[in-house]
Amino acid sequence: MLPMLSRVSQRILQSGVCKPLQSVRMLNLQEYQSKKLLEDYGCCIQRFIVASSRDEAEQQMQDFNRRRYMVKSQVLAGGRGKGRFIGGRSDLGGVAVAEGYAQVNIRCHYSIRDTPKDKFYSSKSLRFFVEHYDSCLLHLNNKQKALSLVEEMVGKILVTKQTGKKGLPVKKVLICEAVSIKRETYLAILMDRETNGPMVVYSPAGGMDIETVAATNPELVFKVILHFFAMDEFVYTWQLSCCSLRSV
Repeated sequence: MLPMLSRVSQRILQSGVCKPLQSVRMLNLQEYQSKKLLEDYGCCIQRFIVASSRDEAEQQMQDFNRRRYMVKSQVLAGGRGKGRFIGGRSDLGGVAVAEGYAQVNIRCHYSIRDTPKDKFYSSKSLRFFVEHYDSCLLHLNNKQKALSLVEEMVGKILVTKQTGKKGLPVKKVLICEAVSIKRETYLAILMDRETNGPMVVYSPAGGMDIETVAATNPELVFKVILHFFAMDEFVYTWQLSCCSLRSV
């Protein structure tokens, strides 16, 4: 009986009436959605907003004052930073930083005739006023640059190494506080076809060129296969810790 069913199933597949099913990814998260999930579960995430127009971004940034902003196109593709917009500036990628310095002119009505010069310039109150005023100008200047970047990205087509020549439309952008990067690492949880289960992939050489690292330096990519019924949480934690120690 079983051999007969096997022969029948093979004939059906060969005839094309019933094709084998292919796995389809049903869950796709934008970067801002991933950040929100990480934040909800206690991970440290810098402040950010999401906007679909310049006006919306300007409204949300009224109380969002930073010296530098990162403006990031929200498309489901990698390589955004090195991508380019169709019909856009040749030096503008899908990820850009808004920063700059504004010239500050301060008019002070303080009389220095009766005050020694060194004492006048070391005045704490004057120094605080200068720094505060300078900071405000920098924030306003950088906000305008960030808003200009929003205008250049939203509604445009971004082409990256993963989108093909047609590219993908940018409907939203993420604007976040720019932070200084001391170290970049890579961590992902994938579905492994060989074991039919999840696998953790870690690399100390993380960043936007992780594909290049995997091709040129495969020894810097560590993999931990998760067997649900074989090991406990402690063993997985120990394995991942070893990956981190080997990468130092």
